Amino acid sequence: MVDIPNELVDVFCAGRAVLFLAAGCSIPSGISSADELAQRVAREYHARSGQQTALESFNEQTFGSPNPTLDVIAEYFFRRDGGRLDSFVNLVPFAEWTRPPNDAHRGVVRLAREGFADKVLTTNWDELVEAACHEVACGFVRVRKPDDLAQPAGAALQLFKIHGCRSDLTSIIAATSQIEGKDQSCLWANPQVAAAFQGCCVVFVGYSGSMKKISRTMADVGQWSPTGIRHYVVDRSDWASFAAKASEFVGAAHLAENQFLDCGSEDFVKALVDRLVRYRVWQVVGELGPNELSGILELIPVCAAVPFGAVPAFVEGIASADGSQVFLQTLLRKVDTYPVVKSNERLVARVAAWVSYLTARGWQSVGELPLMYKDDHWVYFAAGELGEPARRLARHVLLLVHGKPNLRRTVLGDGERGKVTCVLLLAQGTTADLAARDLGLGLQANDLTRGERETLIFRTETEFLQEVQLA
Repeated sequence: MVDIPNELVDVFCAGRAVLFLAAGCSIPSGISSADELAQRVAREYHARSGQQTALESFNEQTFGSPNPTLDVIAEYFFRRDGGRLDSFVNLVPFAEWTRPPNDAHRGVVRLAREGFADKVLTTNWDELVEAACHEVACGFVRVRKPDDLAQPAGAALQLFKIHGCRSDLTSIIAATSQIEGKDQSCLWANPQVAAAFQGCCVVFVGYSGSMKKISRTMADVGQWSPTGIRHYVVDRSDWASFAAKASEFVGAAHLAENQFLDCGSEDFVKALVDRLVRYRVWQVVGELGPNELSGILELIPVCAAVPFGAVPAFVEGIASADGSQVFLQTLLRKVDTYPVVKSNERLVARVAAWVSYLTARGWQSVGELPLMYKDDHWVYFAAGELGEPARRLARHVLLLVHGKPNLRRTVLGDGERGKVTCVLLLAQGTTADLAARDLGLGLQANDLTRGERETLIFRTETEFLQEVQLA
């Protein structure tokens, strides 16, 4: 279990955190580390050369070291080919890098969609963050070279690929003189990095601390930034080993042991997302829940005012990355397969208000689901577009229950439930002209059974509140 510092949660909530993704984020997806990639590129070049000398001897003669680093290998081609890396990039097995993103990349995208981190910097050449964006239709702007800086901002995620990207091989920066030198064509990202770091907490995820360029930038930022800003590093090594091999970076970033998290990138990002989603859910319920309850009670004039009560069991059920998605996917009748709390704050608060009201009348909530029960009567909350006609929302619900076996079992409980009222949240109109048998017209032969249709009853919030008052 990764213990996320409270201070780190606070800076993300305040919008003052920037993520820096290094190689350690992509290695779990099967992307080679820099050292492994250097060995593979050297072997491939040796094989193509046709020379019969041993690999270490070949490396010594060609690159000046029996075990050259990746930047040294790239430097050889950069100098040999007059400032070009075409030969180098042709040796890198980019074709094998079409791999699925891992939980670190997906978590970074979730942070962007929830509004906690809209800017990410990375030295990685792969497209795993972009793949994670495509999975959930998250808009992003990718900056790989100077020309990309002209792209309009406004996307959920700005991705600065400061060493280029495999999607445009001309953008790749790899040679020592490119990374550590003063060639302006290779320094386009410096102002962007400095601006991103300025006044922000930088979280280096999967970073070994070995890049002098980043150390110098951190030293500069340390002179400009307000006092009190602390940065963090996430790496699998222990603190003593990291501090020894990255002493320059540790000094420039003013790192202390309590700013170092010795864990994998996937574990860290997942724990961070869970903490931040938990914060947001509690915030939404606390700030919006009382107003939503007032709105519910105003639906009928005879309803007595009651205070908004604590709903800890309900909140704990949905206050995690996975729990909130299960809740919203079950609640919403919309196309978004991966809904987030930020986009559905009012609906989260609305269900919390109903949970508060019904709990006081003896009902119980069910884990991370928009379900409550009392004796053999169950309530299933469903929502669509705000103000959607009740008849259309009810038909959407019936079609989804009919088409998704898991949702069908969730709502109807394999037929053992005596009565299930589907409450249509924030819908317009009434259900006076609604009947499940009418809504079911046009469905396929494997429609809901007659018993299931009779079990499922649709009500607007006003109608349901009247029934509860009379019970």
